[in-house]
Amino acid sequence: LASPTGLPASGRNAYPVRAMWPISDEQLREALRHLPAVIYQDSHEPHPRTIYLSPNADTVLGSGADEHLRDPDLWWRSIDPRDHDQLMAAWTHAYETEQPYTVDYRYLRPDGRVVWLREHATPVRNEDGEISHWFTRGLR
Repeated sequence: LASPTGLPASGRNAYPVRAMWPISDEQLREALRHLPAVIYQDSHEPHPRTIYLSPNADTVLGSGADEHLRDPDLWWRSIDPRDHDQLMAAWTHAYETEQPYTVDYRYLRPDGRVVWLREHATPVRNEDGEISHWFTRGLR
């Protein structure tokens, strides 16, 4: 389920910050646009799909959220080949152990620039305690 801001929310993992931070949806979207990071959510699958990507993706990654959501393999194809195995190993270990992970890697933008990202992903559990998706921050 998505909150009015477009950010997914579910059960006890809903975003309570809204109660503590009384700003409009547009103000929250604008704040997300200016972060030096990409916030995204991935499915809980052996080869995860991006199900949400913050609105500043085009600034950080050189391609927008819509492009990534339309093409589920765009993220994986944009990982520097030298870092692909390391990222996949981190994800596989996290998926199998259901534990958070942090990994640094190079992301290849469409304009040819290379962006270093420090990705930290945390599993988000539903009311039954099962992982519903992963909340991920990619900091540059």
